[in-house]
Amino acid sequence: MYNDRQDIDGTPVNSITPAPGFTWGMNAYYDRKTTYNMESHELQWLGSTERLQWVIGFYHFEDDGVTRGPQMFDMFGPRAGFTTRSDYSARSNAEAIYGQIEFMVTDKFTATIGMRRTEEKRGGWTHRFITNGFDGPFVANIFGRVDYSAKFDGNTPMVALSFKPSSTTNIYARVAKGYRSGGFNLRQSTNVASNIGLIPFNEEKLWSYEIGAKTEFL
Repeated sequence: MYNDRQDIDGTPVNSITPAPGFTWGMNAYYDRKTTYNMESHELQWLGSTERLQWVIGFYHFEDDGVTRGPQMFDMFGPRAGFTTRSDYSARSNAEAIYGQIEFMVTDKFTATIGMRRTEEKRGGWTHRFITNGFDGPFVANIFGRVDYSAKFDGNTPMVALSFKPSSTTNIYARVAKGYRSGGFNLRQSTNVASNIGLIPFNEEKLWSYEIGAKTEFL
């Protein structure tokens, strides 16, 4: 568990008097409490022959977190209806299988090819409501509890060529695809009727191209 808190106004004192008998002072702070659990496992099989090297693997990852977020934002001192809680939960479950083969075509030329398949499911819930006092009991919903979930998947191939004209020089070229799963903005306000907060943002996909040389001059 970990906490993050902030007192934006810096003081609870109502120090401004714009009219006789009326004082004004901003109250703005929050105190979020988060519990988080995570585990991952990976299994690999590595092998080689005189000219061939390979790796085949399986990867599993899962996590689960819950945040309780009591808040107070009021321009005219602490008042009923201005203490709220913004709670949300997130969980994910991801699995991937992958393989890579490196073949020494000649003593100086090597070709590499690889592929990874990733599947991931993300989900959780959000709930925002008014409380009776800071971090107090439930009074009324601002946005009722909304559950969400989505699945993402991607294939990421890779091809590389390497030429070593000498023991100190390596000329190479590489093409690879990168992938990052989509997800949800957990602090976004939700509304069941308009479906706001239930629509995930998309995955990120990227092709990268690289060509270069590595050598020693001394």
